[in-house]
Amino acid sequence: MNKFLSHADLDYKKRIIKAKKIKSVLDTITKNKVKILDIGTGSGIIANYLSKDHIVTSVDMIDERTITENYKFILVKDEILPFLDKEFDIIISNQVIEHVNKANIHLSEIYRCLKEGGFCYLSTPNKYALFEAHYKLPFLSWLPKNLANIYMQLIKKRSYDIYPLSYNSILKLTSKFKIKNLTLDILRNQNKFNLDKEYNFYSKIISFFPCSLDNFLSQLSPSWIFLLKKE
Repeated sequence: MNKFLSHADLDYKKRIIKAKKIKSVLDTITKNKVKILDIGTGSGIIANYLSKDHIVTSVDMIDERTITENYKFILVKDEILPFLDKEFDIIISNQVIEHVNKANIHLSEIYRCLKEGGFCYLSTPNKYALFEAHYKLPFLSWLPKNLANIYMQLIKKRSYDIYPLSYNSILKLTSKFKIKNLTLDILRNQNKFNLDKEYNFYSKIISFFPCSLDNFLSQLSPSWIFLLKKE
């Protein structure tokens, strides 16, 4: 992982909403108690919430936890995970991959540490969303890195430290997995998946379109949620 100023959201209410959304997705996979690895601990709220039903280990490069109970925490230096092959049933990469400059290693480590038949919950912003997810600047993530840095220096007085991915890039990087895009399913079923209120606008828009267009519409979403299965 590259050196970066933390973007961890430590707000309890927001993180609980995210935790409930993740759990609602995981509940579609299994109702059993399984071993979960949470990459990118942040506040620790998500790891703690999931530990009510599962055995949770969480890793991060820095310790910003506001909740430390009921899960194991390990500091890491980079994308390499300090675990044995095939150690986890489920791995969560929630808004993490855009913060690493070696996304291929991030995903290969996830693949290595997953058991056969295991799943990865992967969420990340859309590189081609109108407004960049972290700094809320229009078209920022569309630009080549050098131009994005100039843009950031002019507006925010700092370099651009995000590595957003396009839809096609994600498909290429996850080619070892069986991939399922859950984005539109979640947008169409807000209550079932405890969807964040910030996505109400997009949910209303897609409700006017038939499900047959979901593959196309999902590519236009400001962020994505995928389930990656190791077969």
